[in-house]
Order: sequence, then C-alpha cells, then structure tokens
Amino acid sequence: MKLVVTEIPEEGLNLTISGDGRWLRTFFSPREKEETVRVRDSFSVEVRISRVDEVIRVAGCAKIPVELRCVRCNEWFISEVDVEVKSEFHPLSEWVARGKEEIELKASEMEMEFYSSRVIDIDEVVAESIFLSLPSYPVCTDDCKGLCARCGANLNKGKCQCSADQPVDDWKKALEDLRSKLKIK
Repeated sequence: MKLVVTEIPEEGLNLTISGDGRWLRTFFSPREKEETVRVRDSFSVEVRISRVDEVIRVAGCAKIPVELRCVRCNEWFISEVDVEVKSEFHPLSEWVARGKEEIELKASEMEMEFYSSRVIDIDEVVAESIFLSLPSYPVCTDDCKGLCARCGANLNKGKCQCSADQPVDDWKKALEDLRSKLKIK
C-alpha cells in the first residue's frame, strides 16, 4: 500500500496491512528464494500513521505464526514471531539541503528513513519489520541435539547407527591429526 504524504491527515490514520506467505515472498531477494521461513496463515498488522509537517511516523505490532527451519537439526518447527513496526520518514530534500558537510548523526537519527517522491510504501515497512523480527539462529528447542557429524542422522529422533571409531569427515580428521601433532588435549 502506497501513501501520498500530503494525503495523510493531521490527525493520522489507522491501517490494517494484511498478508500471507505469498505476499511476504515478493520481498525476498533472488538469493533468499530458498525457503527458510514459511508464514503459516494469513496475518494482519495494525499500524498507526501520523504526520507532523513532513515527518511521517509509522508504528504498530502483531504476532505472526511462522514455520522456521532449525539450524541444528534442519527440521521445520512452528513459532510465533512478535513484530514491532516502527519507522520515521523524513523528506530527503531536508538532508540534501544540508550540503556535503560531514554531519555526526545522533542516536535518534540512526533509524530514520527518507522519502523523495512524496510517496511512502507501507508494505515495505511492514515486510522489513517482519524480516527483522525473525530469529537469526532459529532452533526448534533449546535442547535440540542436531545432526550426527558422521552420518547426518537427526539425533533428536534417537541414537544414530555410527560407531565412535567410524571415520569423521575429512576436515574433522585433519583437525584431529593437527591436534595430535600439536599434542593438544
């Protein structure tokens, strides 16, 4: 949903942004097309948009049910992500007018965004907030045992059939050889 800045009333407005997994995937880069997250159901995010002169503030929150792939065992698991939408847009011309002099940004200015065409895409703001809310290291449970380094079996489902004297991957064997040469315990 695109909003024209001058059409945002001074009293602000409330919007509901609705989406689903297909909608969210439109914001993936080509490299991210491999599925690492799935939105389970359609969702909606309530946002409040306010305007003070030419500064636009967008705020809202939602809980979104997702499926994530565990980084330890590579299994899908269900989770709920708390999404906080919070952005402040300033006209780019306001900053360009400052010239090319070096300016030290204040902490409050580090999260500012800019618009130049008098149009703000609220969908992008919401999608970005969703992506930033996803865990960077998703694990299905805190005590997930992961995969066997030798055979790749999911250790959460039981012991694997490997034996302790079975050879480990080449890179691990090289490290073990180096450790024994350096006599590191």
